[in-house]
Amino acid sequence: AVGRDAGPLRIGYSTQSILGRGMDPECVAAVEDAVALLEGLGHEVVEVDLPVDREALARAYIAIVAAGVGAMVDDTERMTGRKPRSEDFEGATWFLRQASDVLSARELEQARDSVATATRRLGALFADQIDMHVTAGKGTCPGTPLKSGSAPFSAKTRSTAASISAVVIPGRSIE
Repeated sequence: AVGRDAGPLRIGYSTQSILGRGMDPECVAAVEDAVALLEGLGHEVVEVDLPVDREALARAYIAIVAAGVGAMVDDTERMTGRKPRSEDFEGATWFLRQASDVLSARELEQARDSVATATRRLGALFADQIDMHVTAGKGTCPGTPLKSGSAPFSAKTRSTAASISAVVIPGRSIE
């Protein structure tokens, strides 16, 4: 029931990016900070290997994002009355629009199937083994310096960044 103490949770964590890339050391530290905090609050925290095909999921991510961005860029013609031009968009946006031009319907459906498979596997993980999962998400932390000389990401905000990537099951609380 809402408002009742759920007791200790079984919390999984991962220091691997779900999209298959290496994890930024700042992100690993953020996850480790969050794990220590959660253990200190009395929760059982276990490392889990997410049961997903990271390469397939990364390809699916690009395909689905490219299809969506391509449609949005093309829709600007309807909104503005002008044909979209590369100089009107950021380089990454225009690149994704171009990728959408060569993406087949079959590839988009395969991408959606990869996401559905990952969703089912993650659902089973939550149903059978853990109440929530903590990770740094993309593998790069917000505030990670993008340019030489940028301010470093602080230890205090690292823990917060990892914590906000937690997936929480409704009716549970880590307070």
